[in-house]
Amino acid sequence: MRLLLKAVQDEELRSTAAEADEAYVDWEALRPRMPFREAVNSAERFLPLLNGMLRMWFSAFQELTLQAVRGVRDNGEPIQFAWDDVVIATAEAGQQAEEYLRDGGPTLGRVYRLARESAALAEALLYFGRRTEPFFNQHKAYEVVVQSIGADGIAKLGVPNNARERFARSANDPQISGVFARHSKRFSDVPANPMSEHEARQFIADVLHHWSLALAPQ
Repeated sequence: MRLLLKAVQDEELRSTAAEADEAYVDWEALRPRMPFREAVNSAERFLPLLNGMLRMWFSAFQELTLQAVRGVRDNGEPIQFAWDDVVIATAEAGQQAEEYLRDGGPTLGRVYRLARESAALAEALLYFGRRTEPFFNQHKAYEVVVQSIGADGIAKLGVPNNARERFARSANDPQISGVFARHSKRFSDVPANPMSEHEARQFIADVLHHWSLALAPQ
């Protein structure tokens, strides 16, 4: 939760500590008055995008889960609120998170504004932010980038060709990525150095990070 509270602190997107280990996210799109069901649907759709932005910056980050949506009645009384849960994956990821919490760094505002202007970046983050069907969703995020800037554009981001090949073959091969592989049967030899799910997540995080930097001047 501490990562959320420190990274999500911008005009359009804020997080605030609540009681105990709980927090809630204040998102600009939910600030106008609207029916509660509409707000829930919007929050459910936005959460994977927020997960994708956080995961792009912090490999330690796993997932926020939506528990409820805070609303306000006509008399001003609150109607529940949302909180989150963050699980650290590896020692290195934990160290990265601790360094950010100790020394500070950029918030998510810049990426959020880019995603608001770029439907492609928002879509890629949406897929990347979902933990279900991990390899499949990561490859969908990668496909969005390729469709947007092409293979040459990927290369210009500084992504090595061998890493792209390892990722694609690992995502495609059910012997590596299991039932969440893109294909149900193997169509090529297993790569000598396949990517683990953790490596694949970091690979896509790096691609999205470099892509967002390239989009910034635009």
